[in-house]
Amino acid sequence: MQGEKIRLYRAGDEYDEGRWVATELRRLATESKLSWNQMAVFYRTNAQSRVLEEEMLRASIPYRVISGMRFYDRKEIKNALAFARLIVNPRDEASARRVINEPKRGIGEAAQAKLGIYAAQHGLSFAEATHYAKEAGLSGKALNGAQKFSFMLDELRALANDLAPREVIDAIVRESGWVTPCAPRTPTRPIRVWRTSANSPRASQYDTLMDFVERMALVCGLRPARRRRRRDLDDDLARRQGLEFPRS
Repeated sequence: MQGEKIRLYRAGDEYDEGRWVATELRRLATESKLSWNQMAVFYRTNAQSRVLEEEMLRASIPYRVISGMRFYDRKEIKNALAFARLIVNPRDEASARRVINEPKRGIGEAAQAKLGIYAAQHGLSFAEATHYAKEAGLSGKALNGAQKFSFMLDELRALANDLAPREVIDAIVRESGWVTPCAPRTPTRPIRVWRTSANSPRASQYDTLMDFVERMALVCGLRPARRRRRRDLDDDLARRQGLEFPRS
């Protein structure tokens, strides 16, 4: 069997590793005239995909995550980012509707409809209408949930004025209800990864939460490569893993 010898690259951190991988893919595409669907990147854990995906997007390299979901397509991460956007922009109705009942606060579709109507009638944003949940006609569990949600947003917005983005991100996860008093150390794995990344040295590059939100908008807005048939992908991966080499 012929081919290039295996090379070892000692990266300074996960971001350095991601940049090196992206650079190597570009080199192979340019020098060896390989198409993107002739290359694959293997990693041991799903958590490692986040940085690799960011670097692929930054380098405009089309990609697809196989047997898994893009990190920023995960529900928990979308919810956390929606909270961050809502703190920066109180009039972001899409983000407000996404997280107002995540996790469950008793604010169902009927309650949300009342808030939407009140907001439209009084020139308020959907999030601002939660300050007037009682006037909007909410009662019982829905009223209690809306009032707590409104208070939480005010609290997080105040924190965003005084804390670094990494601390605000941690506060979002803590205050939003994804980490409960009964299980303070057991958020879902994607959220744990996000908290870890938020507290990494790389996160200190963001001076404000707005900087962080704008960067995440860029990362999430760029889309990966067009899907191929699953059977074709499985066959390609099998060959790359060496499972289809002829036996002697």
